[in-house]
Amino acid sequence: MSTPKSGLRDRHWHSRIDELTSGSFREVVPDTTVTDAPGVRRVVLASGKVSVEAELSVTGAAWTSR
Repeated sequence: MSTPKSGLRDRHWHSRIDELTSGSFREVVPDTTVTDAPGVRRVVLASGKVSVEAELSVTGAAWTSR
């Protein structure tokens, strides 16, 4: 298996400590950028690098290394 190494130091690829120590496993993580839920016409399922790049594209954020 091959995995991209480009995001190892990027903050978007890491969980916060409180996400790991409290709460429970979430199979689906909600998209907090959606403001008009009834207006959503398409849902895209993604994980890993594709998911991070999609989120960065929507929010306009950039890759940031620690």
